[in-house]
Amino acid sequence: MKFTDQIMGWLGYKKLTSSYKARQDAVRELINQGQRAKRSEDYNEALQKFEQALLQAEEAGDHSATVVITLHRAEIYTEIGDWTSAENLLLQIRRSAQNHGQHTQMSYALSALGTLSQAKGDWSEARAYYEQALKVGQAAASLGAEARALGHLADTYLEEANASYAVHLLREAVPKLNVSGDLEPSSYFVGRLGESLIKTGQEGEGEHLLYRALRLAEQMQYRAYERRWSLALGARMLNSLHYEDALKHYQRALELFPADNHHAEKVTALANLSRAYLYLRQGEAALEQAQLAANEAQDLDDPGLKALAESALGMALRYNGQSVQAIDHLKNAANHLDEHSLQVELLRNLAAAQADIADGEAAISTYHRALELAQSNGTPPVDLAQTRVDLGLLYAQHRDMAAAVDNWTQALNIYTGERQFEQVARLHCDLANARKFLGQGQRALKEYQEALTTLNAVEDWSTRGVVLANAATAYADVGEIESAEAFFNEAITIASRMGDTAAEAIRRGNYGWFLMATNRPHKAVSMLEHALRISQQQDNKLQIAIQSSNLGRTHDLLEEIAAAWEYYELASQLIPWLHDPHWIAMLKIDIAQAMIQRENTTQARILLEEALATAREIGDNEATIGALTAQSQLLLLDHRPVAIGDRLSEAITLARRADMRRLLAGALRVQSQQQALLGNQEQAQNLWNEAQRLYTVLHSPEAEQHPIWLTGSVSPS
Repeated sequence: MKFTDQIMGWLGYKKLTSSYKARQDAVRELINQGQRAKRSEDYNEALQKFEQALLQAEEAGDHSATVVITLHRAEIYTEIGDWTSAENLLLQIRRSAQNHGQHTQMSYALSALGTLSQAKGDWSEARAYYEQALKVGQAAASLGAEARALGHLADTYLEEANASYAVHLLREAVPKLNVSGDLEPSSYFVGRLGESLIKTGQEGEGEHLLYRALRLAEQMQYRAYERRWSLALGARMLNSLHYEDALKHYQRALELFPADNHHAEKVTALANLSRAYLYLRQGEAALEQAQLAANEAQDLDDPGLKALAESALGMALRYNGQSVQAIDHLKNAANHLDEHSLQVELLRNLAAAQADIADGEAAISTYHRALELAQSNGTPPVDLAQTRVDLGLLYAQHRDMAAAVDNWTQALNIYTGERQFEQVARLHCDLANARKFLGQGQRALKEYQEALTTLNAVEDWSTRGVVLANAATAYADVGEIESAEAFFNEAITIASRMGDTAAEAIRRGNYGWFLMATNRPHKAVSMLEHALRISQQQDNKLQIAIQSSNLGRTHDLLEEIAAAWEYYELASQLIPWLHDPHWIAMLKIDIAQAMIQRENTTQARILLEEALATAREIGDNEATIGALTAQSQLLLLDHRPVAIGDRLSEAITLARRADMRRLLAGALRVQSQQQALLGNQEQAQNLWNEAQRLYTVLHSPEAEQHPIWLTGSVSPS
């Protein structure tokens, strides 16, 4: 039996004689058409169909059908904000029900009056209507009327943040609604039960019911509820970091908004969709949605919505490298945004934008504002963790690695407790890189191992690629060659499949360096050239410089001197355009070593002095060791072995402490030459033996070298 027939029966409808059958069918069909139009939000069409049905029902003297139609019309007027018309219709039904003793009709009218009061924001009046409707519905033994009153009464308890009692009411309402066959509000009440359960901590069941509510709405083609539950699930997926799912729900919801008017929920959906795109690293799409949100908000008289849209626009601009433009939007939004957790994210983005324009003092101050806000009540722990992560990144950029480690360690503890394993894995890599910079080699390796272990609980391919790429370089540095090889290849495959060309270029470049370092120069050239092409397409000057330098080193290994120098020249030309002091120092060291091989000692000396000054200024152990070792090579060329003692001792001490085996081997090799020049052949041999063992572990080409300085010659190689 159709819902129209059922509700007309509950409201006192009696089947007409056969002479009225045609009119009965016509009224029923018009009501059904009106319902379909109402559910599709074509309210003009719906009102037209209901008015036609009303005329025919009145002509037939069919009072019960008239009540059904009037309830539908009142619901539409409530939905479109014509509250006077809705109230007049509902009061008309109530008077008629009182006059004729129709208790079921009375209960439905009272519930509808409650929803009207609820729409107007008068929650006290709404509750009074719902409670009265419940009593009348129970007295009439009408399950449908009773279920509606119970379900809507739960709305008032949710408004008072009494989700537990709302769950109690809705658990009673939904089964009664199903038994009665009154399915029209079923999607709404099932979804409200899901929301209530989530608020009481029963998130699994609550989320399941939200999906069930969405399916019910889809089956009934009830557009408003499809949109409502798509938005609710989008917000839930966004907050639980399931960004792909959030994207799908928000995109579906936005398809369901009317195209001819502006809507507050649409602004929120566009702003949140923009955030989802940002978290998925799709900057252009994020900026497009944020701009749409800002445009929609301009036509609404709501400062909070305008601030929400402006926050999304500021974050998207900052992500797309337009930090100067982003700052004003983010500052404006911070002054008007009321949503507590989003304020924290907004302040993080403002701080990042300030850091982008080299206003480090303002950035740190803004991050501390975000921390204070995140530490207050009501903010999700992950907001505090992400603020710590971002502040740590700022300290790392300023080479204050101790402060970075402190903030990242606090963030790691929070993410671990929240079981956010993707973030845990990534943070272990950040901590490892910081500890490596600080010369804590063994602790760095342990962090990488923890990151790899955490991957067992991670399903996100992007995170897996990041961890494997980091671990590959770390394992290459300690001689775990087979593991490093496997990690490099899988990380590159992940980047390629995901279309992340920036990551692919970096990973191919690092793998090319690894192939060169493990004496496979021909394969290294192919890999590095591939990486360089991608980097040039992206105009990534830092990676172009690094990959060019490594191509120079590889061609040197192949004794292709002219080709090597062309790449060194390219890297040299790019150094003035770079902003990363670590890589500026490392590139100068590489180029200086190439010059030493070509006995261009004057320019090499200048480059090494600059590199060492930079390395010491930022506390960079790797660059310090490399510069000191290369300076010692210069002194050997000048036949000044005594002068290099302090430099080599410092380089070797730092390399041993940091467990930087490749750099240690290089320093020991130079010290072996030094001792040979001083006439200490036995010591020179011992030093070379240790260096050779390291080179062998690392699969370096130097492992097969037969040093001429150990055969009686005093000339350095």
